[in-house]
Amino acid sequence: MTDGLGSKSYIYNDLSQLKSETRTFNGVGTFTLSYDYNLGGELKKLTDSTGMTINYDYDNTGRLNGVTGSDNLYANVSNYASNFEYRAWGGLKAMTDGLNHVTSLLYNSKLQPSQYDISGNVVHQNYDYNDDGRVRFVHNTTDIGFDRSYSYDHAARLTEARSGGAARGDNVSTPYNETFGYDPFSNLTSRWSLSWNGQTNDSDSATYANNRRSGWGYDADGRNTSIDTRTYNFDAVGQMKSMTAQQVLSNGNHITVTENVGYDGDGVKVYDVASGATNYYLRSSVLRGAIIEEITSSGQKNIGYVYSPSGTELAQQSTNIVIWKQNSPAGTSQYIASSNGTGRTEFDPLGADISLTAPPDPPPSEGEGDIGGGHFGGIMDARWSDFFNLDGGCVLDGVATSCGLAMSALNSGAASEAMRASYYNLTTHKFDYVGYVYADPVFGFAMVDFMGHGAMAETGKNGHLPDSSIVNAAGTNDSSVTIIAGADFVSTITGLGSPQNTAQSAGAAAGSSAIGAARLLRNNDCSNFISELISISASVAGQPWSGRITPSFGPLLDQNGNMTPSYNAYYALNEYERALAGGRVTASGQSGRSGDTTTYGTTTNNSTISWNREFYSLGQTDRALMVLHESLHLIANFSDFAVAGAAHIMATRGTNNPGNTGNFRNQTEASEYINQQIAAHCRH
Repeated sequence: MTDGLGSKSYIYNDLSQLKSETRTFNGVGTFTLSYDYNLGGELKKLTDSTGMTINYDYDNTGRLNGVTGSDNLYANVSNYASNFEYRAWGGLKAMTDGLNHVTSLLYNSKLQPSQYDISGNVVHQNYDYNDDGRVRFVHNTTDIGFDRSYSYDHAARLTEARSGGAARGDNVSTPYNETFGYDPFSNLTSRWSLSWNGQTNDSDSATYANNRRSGWGYDADGRNTSIDTRTYNFDAVGQMKSMTAQQVLSNGNHITVTENVGYDGDGVKVYDVASGATNYYLRSSVLRGAIIEEITSSGQKNIGYVYSPSGTELAQQSTNIVIWKQNSPAGTSQYIASSNGTGRTEFDPLGADISLTAPPDPPPSEGEGDIGGGHFGGIMDARWSDFFNLDGGCVLDGVATSCGLAMSALNSGAASEAMRASYYNLTTHKFDYVGYVYADPVFGFAMVDFMGHGAMAETGKNGHLPDSSIVNAAGTNDSSVTIIAGADFVSTITGLGSPQNTAQSAGAAAGSSAIGAARLLRNNDCSNFISELISISASVAGQPWSGRITPSFGPLLDQNGNMTPSYNAYYALNEYERALAGGRVTASGQSGRSGDTTTYGTTTNNSTISWNREFYSLGQTDRALMVLHESLHLIANFSDFAVAGAAHIMATRGTNNPGNTGNFRNQTEASEYINQQIAAHCRH
């Protein structure tokens, strides 16, 4: 097959099983996936383009009992999952991940998960259901602040989702509370959301004519072409090829962001450019289109994924670290484990990530078409919905879209193990009612019941569904509502699929740390310190927009005695966010340790920042402090010596004493002094 991005070729064995497939991306390189099978026809081995092999072992009845790595090991990891146990009827009972965390499940008399546990006090949840099988309550005994309750209307549509104290009706904190309203055609006409006991309190209302939201733009075929300042363009077959929008920075300012998308000859998304950051997606036909590698424009493997044979993601390979992931049965949470420890992300019903604690201040307000900070581009399965944009803040196939469209996919209920499934086809841009979805509580094997038939069957060629059967829709990163895009599966826009937590991944950690840095700057001591540090660093560095420091340490003056321009505390952080949006903030994949010294990040030519592995092992506050430090180096001539000298002036000055720049023996000493001074004023 030859398409606009290159070509793809296939080789089969004597049994017509796919032996290898080779994808060529023009100007980037050629990448091959190879496969091997056991005598039962089950996938035994998958080797990616780097020579890293994933092996699958099965028990005597053909059930998976082990996933291992071999050959060119990633991060020297050879064990991904083991010790699988099953109930008599086939449901997963227990498994162990590569770090020896044991996941176990109990079921009720209807074979629905009733209890979910990950050893080491990572999580323990219990589930209550309505008579129709929809989840009514999630008891999170590990963190009662994230208990959940769900309410539905007579048409089984989600009307309210509560958490924490609001779910139980007590005075414990409420991370979020949401309500939803619909018209007779199930269009989302109203939405109200509250976060952290009223820190934010937002609402949205809409009217529709011919299923089109009033005030938004549509083309003749009904495709949404504009949401306020956001615009979409489509190709000749109706696939979205580009989006342009305004992204809100942490200080409320806006920058223009663009996304361009490319598809292969089968209509599958294999190329994405988000504000200059280019990704190519190497997909596996055997795993029904699951992304095996995310590849940079220079042909390097940036992200790798490890799946079960059915295509459900087990682990992510990023920045030379393997991150194991598990979704809770209700899809409300995702839990990760790596050599750096464990973590989790909590989601609302529409897939928006919810902060684990109340932030110091609410985020800047967003317009209908705005893109929130940390919600644009990055790793494909880390593109979460934005809780603070009720109109256009949801995500479909990694691209921001309307939440009305998201709710259409979810319209039969939230966090349910048995629900109606709406399939969204990116070619026809319509939802097709299919049947009911049942989900394996850990691996997310979504099976769709067509017309009540009870036999399990595979999908047809290229992911097209047969007319009547139960379809194994795994490989969608999804545990409930499944969406079909053209000829292949893509992730859903709902939180039920639990998009992958990438708290340790390059893009998400760098983006969330920028948000954390902005929160630190809301403290007056930190804000005043950084603002003055920028001004004095400009003087030390000899910037043309700065002057000199008067002996009494009065205002900064230029050579003519006039006040210098105002460069506030957010000046450097804004530069960091621009670099982040432009793909100039990356992960080095290397260690920054040398003897007793650790370098967390390096800024090159006042333009690009590369974070070392140790950065991702830091806590949220420490990462935010590092962002404040490195963002200063994005200002021209702001070297470690210049910034450290300015910080030393501020620390040593006094009455009639302008202070001094100190005497730093080397760059490492200067850098460590900057870290100390920023922490002294901004850690709170």
